Amino acid sequence: MVKLRKQPKAVPFPRRITGWEQQRFWKKLQEDVWNCGEIMPGVTEFYRKFSDLMYNSWEDALENYRGFKDTICRGEEYELPEKYTKTPVLGKSLEDEIVIVTSRLYSNERNCSIDPIIEEVQKVRGIRPSIEIVKNSLKKAWRQHKEDIQENEDEMSHYMLEIVPKECLEKIIGEPLP
Repeated sequence: MVKLRKQPKAVPFPRRITGWEQQRFWKKLQEDVWNCGEIMPGVTEFYRKFSDLMYNSWEDALENYRGFKDTICRGEEYELPEKYTKTPVLGKSLEDEIVIVTSRLYSNERNCSIDPIIEEVQKVRGIRPSIEIVKNSLKKAWRQHKEDIQENEDEMSHYMLEIVPKECLEKIIGEPLP
């Protein structure tokens, strides 16, 4: 019988469950679904509706697992709770959110454009930033990334720009970066 427990020495929450924890949940789900006599969902559905989610605590993960398992055992389609379908606000400010969204969208160079950034920030924050705010935020974050943080200036999540190619940022901003 598989026991569900969090991985010792795992990164604190909020986070996704670790690979080790995913394996435990998957084995437990196989066991539970076999016991209730239903058809096991595919691994893709398991990842999409359970293990790829961001959890605030171990108890959150257990609660979602129980809901997932119970609906499968009733032969129903599992609907994700709303708290998992809404993209969480991660930035300390609108500017910071722009940097985080940019790094999430453009961690590799794919059709770098300002429009998806504006749309995603509006979805997350409920505020539609102007093109100028996006450009200025990215310029400020780039400057901070190059270790030029000015006095009395809030530090942004500039380290997130490490994964965005400079050429992509220049294309979004529309001018070369130093």
